[in-house]
Amino acid sequence: MLMTNLNSLAIGEAAVITLLTAEVRLQQQLCALGFRPGRQVSVVRKAGFSGPLHLRMGVTEVMLRRREAQQVYVVSVEPEHDDETDCSVGGAEYR
Repeated sequence: MLMTNLNSLAIGEAAVITLLTAEVRLQQQLCALGFRPGRQVSVVRKAGFSGPLHLRMGVTEVMLRRREAQQVYVVSVEPEHDDETDCSVGGAEYR
């Protein structure tokens, strides 16, 4: 598992926060927003022209500047999905 920062995650990619390297005041603000080691975060969108990242942690969504996201280190996690999910609707089966 390779540790990287939030800026390098792709849209839709999920990761677990491992380390905050910001100054104390910014660390406190990030913690108040829910950025804590062990918490899972995913990228919803990336604004153009080096704009903020739209992130989701559970049911909470946050916009974070890229320079602040650069100080939040994460480890990528495998997406959860079922390849064997069957669904039948109106007699037709979907896989």
